[in-house]
Amino acid sequence: YLPGYGANASIDAAWAYFENITLPRQKQDGQGGYTKIERRETVALLERGKSGIKTGLYPAWTTPMSEFRNFGIGVAVYFETMRALAVICLVAGLLYLP
Repeated sequence: YLPGYGANASIDAAWAYFENITLPRQKQDGQGGYTKIERRETVALLERGKSGIKTGLYPAWTTPMSEFRNFGIGVAVYFETMRALAVICLVAGLLYLP
């Protein structure tokens, strides 16, 4: 126990930091679409105080597999393996039906 530690802590500020710095985001390009921005570019933009830039998180179901390679080889391999295992389990489940 540390008395006084975290007395000024705010869950809203912590969540805003997590969502805007940690999670990968896309910058809105003006025509309703999004373009990928790098994490260090996000940090630089927030440090400069330009928080008015319209951004959005990557969509969970519609992000193409080619964009996962931008996050590193491990992330791409993981999701490609998950997709392959899902297809294999689906096929095995359909073959098992009477």
